[in-house]
Amino acid sequence: MDGSMYLMTAEPSEAYTGNYFAKDYSVSVTLNPQSGHSHMVAVRAQGAMRGYHVGFDGTDEVALYMNDFGYKKLASCSYPWQLNQDYILK
Repeated sequence: MDGSMYLMTAEPSEAYTGNYFAKDYSVSVTLNPQSGHSHMVAVRAQGAMRGYHVGFDGTDEVALYMNDFGYKKLASCSYPWQLNQDYILK
């Protein structure tokens, strides 16, 4: 394989990697949205109920959310993203 993770689901789905005690690091991911309007990546997650999520959030929008037993949008801005195109999120 090419070292990539491929996922398509009608329901929220999560995959975790890295050490729980890691600190002072950066995350870079290539995101290629294939279908739909929500394409988020969890970073600095502490399980399924706590963490930060960043990515495409609706038509032409990118957003950052915090999940602390419920999602809260921290920031967003207009960004004209398209399906079937690679984007590097860091």
